[in-house]
Amino acid sequence: MTGAGGLRLLEDRIWAELAQAPRDREHGWRTPVLATVAADGAPSARTVVLRDADADARTLAIFTDVRSPKVGEIAAEPRASLVFWSDSLQWQLRVAARVVVQREGVAVALAWDRISRSAGAREYLSHAAPGAFLHAEAPPAIEGHHFAILRAHVLAMDSLELHSDGPHRRVQFTRDAASERVP
Repeated sequence: MTGAGGLRLLEDRIWAELAQAPRDREHGWRTPVLATVAADGAPSARTVVLRDADADARTLAIFTDVRSPKVGEIAAEPRASLVFWSDSLQWQLRVAARVVVQREGVAVALAWDRISRSAGAREYLSHAAPGAFLHAEAPPAIEGHHFAILRAHVLAMDSLELHSDGPHRRVQFTRDAASERVP
């Protein structure tokens, strides 16, 4: 068993990997699966792109269109899960989070300023909402963009490292505790 200091070093490494993922297009943790609860109570999962990780605030950021179904799902039930997998690291990370939709504010303005000068801006300026029929009549144009940030406040993490040359390792983290678990 590893002592508390060793477990905190592992948590620091997890946050370092999470911080690296948005900057490294090849990092396996760049594109986690975000799972929410649909209006009918069924699970709703999709791959998203991790845009930022802040270890001090214990938050993860994902960009979205405010008209996306996931925004309504999060408004109704803000608890969500993110699942990360890195094939090169042989490492799975499951995150339990409470998600907030940020539609305005300094962080949104700064992110939109960056995106608005890129090809990705057209996705947030589209007249049609994500998931709309491709040839449906477009709704009336509105001024501005449909950009928002999903800010996931990490409540708990479950780390599973797979080792071909030795035992696998599973550790669960909360804000106040860390404990090794049977893989």
